[in-house]
Formats: sequence, structure tokens, C-alpha cells
Amino acid sequence: MKTSGPIIVFYIFIIIIIKASFFSSPSSVNQPPPKQTKVNVEFKDKQYHIDFNQKKYADSVVNIAQFEAGEGWEGDFTVDEANYVEGLSSYYISSENNITNRISLEKKTDLRKSEFIKIFVFLRNPNDNINIKNFSLRLGDKKGIFSFEYQIPLASNAGWHLIKMPKGAFVLSTRGKEKSMDNHWGNIEKITLELTARPNSKIELSIDDLWAESGNINNIFQVNSLDMFSFRHYSGHTYLQILPYAASSFFLKKISSARDFTYTVKLVPWGKRGTIALVARANMNNGQGYYLELNGIEDNGWKLYKIGNSSRKDKGSVITRLASGLISNFVLDRGVPVWLRIKTKGNTIGGYISSNGTDFSQLTEKSDSEFASGSIGMNQADASYLIESIDFKQ
Repeated sequence: MKTSGPIIVFYIFIIIIIKASFFSSPSSVNQPPPKQTKVNVEFKDKQYHIDFNQKKYADSVVNIAQFEAGEGWEGDFTVDEANYVEGLSSYYISSENNITNRISLEKKTDLRKSEFIKIFVFLRNPNDNINIKNFSLRLGDKKGIFSFEYQIPLASNAGWHLIKMPKGAFVLSTRGKEKSMDNHWGNIEKITLELTARPNSKIELSIDDLWAESGNINNIFQVNSLDMFSFRHYSGHTYLQILPYAASSFFLKKISSARDFTYTVKLVPWGKRGTIALVARANMNNGQGYYLELNGIEDNGWKLYKIGNSSRKDKGSVITRLASGLISNFVLDRGVPVWLRIKTKGNTIGGYISSNGTDFSQLTEKSDSEFASGSIGMNQADASYLIESIDFKQ
């Protein structure tokens, strides 16, 4: 019994040494994780093709109204051909001193498969939204037996706003024999927009492009916001629509790294006159790469440039023009398809254009060695385009 004390002291000493050694030595708990390195796997398939003129995309969108001249709306509005997002015009509407302005369109519409309803709204001055007493969208039948209504909120900043309205947030009002909501959504006959200003105030808005959609394409592109995409029916075809946000790029997720290839896009100029560009050998994270750009609707100009590294570390990325010019017998027209193509091989980057998808005219061919591989994508600046197909071959 006399030796038990020293033995206990000895074991306590050993435990203390072990704990001290554990907490003083490097460990995965106390040390920051090692820096992760991103690696792009080179795309090995010989070709990649996307065709948006398919039933699965056609069923995902319902174009309700474009707010163009002669569309059939009734009420107090003005066709505005100077300030618009899509097509050729928007509608200007206003209200003053608690008087409701109501415009309506009779049109049969089936929204049973839709998940969201969207509209563009333009606020003329900052904080004008405080003058709105009511701004709502109502969808129903012509006889007024049922209607779905949504109070449209507006942020305070001036400019165009994309309003995304979940179908489930609409409030149903009905009289007579009750039917299922799904049945009502399949029998929309009348679209109404109402605007009411607060007493002793005035509110002015512009509205453009009302449509419904379902699903998304988040498995195809890497992009900051999927709201820049929609689908549109035009001239018997279904297109992916690029909506006109301030400068936006998007890249194909599947093709994160490719070297020598031919990249072709069939596109249709649609709305504003901003630029559209194909991007090749691009870095998805910082947008560096080669850009073949068209100047926009009613223009025949083009340029090939790169966004690359500056020789000065403090300047970051810089834009370098490689080539530019005009197409003497060509103008980019709204609604008329055009095929734009980039070819890369070694240090050579070529730009091509076609009006039929078969006969391509060379715009330029330049040598540059900064980017040997990368992704493909597109860039738009305040422009609206329809994309029917994307083709990649290597």
C-alpha cells in the first residue's frame, strides 16, 4: 500500500505529458486547411451540340404580351419606341391623385405548366415607388367569374426591373361554382394591369415583355444569375433568349477546357442594340480569353479582342484589340438569323460569319499565344439575342 502513491503520481505525469504533446503539436483541427487548387479537365469529346428548338424547351415558356403597337390592349397607355427592353417598344402608363389606370388585353392563355410569371417594369426616378398605392397584375376570364391577382413590388432605384412572380403567390378570387385552381390557370382569357397613385402624387411607369415559364437551364451554363435567360417562341421556332442586363458573360459548364476547336452559334438579334460576342479559351472565373464581337442591330461592325493579364501586376486584366472592321454588304437586322464562329488552332484565332449557316466569310485571323486552352461561352452588353443552337467541334 505504501507504493501506490508514487505509482499514481507517475501515471498522472504520463497523462500530462501526452496531453501537452497533443495540444502543442500541429493538428488538422488547429491548422488551416491546405489551399485547394482548381483543375479544369480537358474536354475530350469530338463534338458537342445544343439545339434549343426542341419540345422540352418549347413547353417551358408562354409568351403572353410584348407591349408592341397594334397588340390589342385597351386603356390609357402610350407606345414608347425610345425606352424598351424587347422588340420595338414598351408601354408607358401613369396614374395621378388616387385615380386608377387600368389597361387590359383579351387573349386565351394556358398557364397550367408555368411556375413563374415575369415582366419588365421601368421606374423613371429614384424612390418614385413610394407614390404607388397599387400596382397589380390580374389574370382571369372575360366574364369576371374568376381571377388571379398579384401585387407587384418595385424597388426604389430608377431603371428597368425584372419582376419574378411565383404562380403560387397569386390570390384567387372566384364567384359561382368553384373549380380547381389548375383548371382556372388553363382558362385565362384576360390580362389586366392596374396602377393607382397615392393621393396628391403621380407615378409614371413603363412595362415590357410579359411571359410565363417553368424550369431552368442551370445544368448547361455557368452564370452569375439565371435571370438573364428565358425562352421565346418566334417564327415557329423556340429560342434561348439572352435578356439585356448590363455586361454579362456565361460559359458552358461541360467545356471547361479545350484547345483547338470550331465554335459556332446561330443567333437572332432581338431587342436593344448592344453588343454580342462569342468567347473562346476563356477562364470561367475572371472572364479572360478571346472575344469575337458584333456591334449590334443596324450595324455592320465587328472586333476581335482579348481580356488578358497586364504587364503591370497592379492593373489586373486589360483589354487588347487584336482586329476590327466593317462588313461592306451586311447589316445586323432584328429577327434575321446569323451564324457567328470562332476557330482556334495553336496560336491562331479566326473569326467568321454566315447568313445561312453553310457559307462562312472570314472576318479575321490573328496570332496570339496568351491563352492555349479554356472554356467557351458568350458575352452581351445591354443587348437581347435569341440563341437557337450551339455547335462545338474539335
